[in-house]
Amino acid sequence: MSLYSALEQFDLIIIKSYHMFSYIGSFLHFRFIPKFFVSLDNLSVFIILIVAFLIITISLMMRRVKMVSTNSQFFLEIVEIFWSKSLLQQAGKHANFFAPIVIAVFLIVLTSNLVGLLNWSYTITSHIVLTLFLAFSFNSGFIIYGLIKKRGRFITSFAPSGLVIYMQLLVGVIEFFSYLLRTFSLSIRLFANMLAGHILLGIACVSFLLVLKYSFIVTTCVGMLAFAVFVLEVSIAFIQAYVFSILLCVYLNDVLNDTH
Repeated sequence: MSLYSALEQFDLIIIKSYHMFSYIGSFLHFRFIPKFFVSLDNLSVFIILIVAFLIITISLMMRRVKMVSTNSQFFLEIVEIFWSKSLLQQAGKHANFFAPIVIAVFLIVLTSNLVGLLNWSYTITSHIVLTLFLAFSFNSGFIIYGLIKKRGRFITSFAPSGLVIYMQLLVGVIEFFSYLLRTFSLSIRLFANMLAGHILLGIACVSFLLVLKYSFIVTTCVGMLAFAVFVLEVSIAFIQAYVFSILLCVYLNDVLNDTH
């Protein structure tokens, strides 16, 4: 993040735009080509860098797997054991198949949150477009998986039995739409917490720079306040990554087990 502006870290900067159909249209001699652009921006660059960093780091950490775990191997084993047990508790033994996906999401969100705390970095999880994409992708995948595995039982699970037919339809529609709204609650929770926290940290850092010309006591107090906010944001980075991933486990439980 920048130390000179509390909002500069959220700027979306277009690096390069590509007109997807320009070459195709010129080759086929089309006069009217729809304007469809694909842009490379700082958000996309940081996503690529974070994913590449995790792939390279994990590959190096697991390059030589030993019976007696090294420090790096022990860390990854702890993460794998923790989320395997969390999936078992939240969604049952059949959810263990999804452990690699949950672990990958947790590491990506956690790394993105922590990278955003670095000076002159970029917080990709503070953009609703990214968090909404993650939440929509997973919830859509869970619905498709539920339809494939349970077929009609997945739809009927939203309507409680023992009611008259029109009440079952009404309750079923309400339950299904409330299920779809999880996409927005999941994405907004991560987006809002990271956005608000980083704005607060940015204000604290800017305030520290502004009081450098004042007395030592004032500068120390504001510096301690900024450091406390930074420690708080580090904690929130871990908490929000955990909450996002554990909610995926809870939502997966609704697909694998009859809980409606």
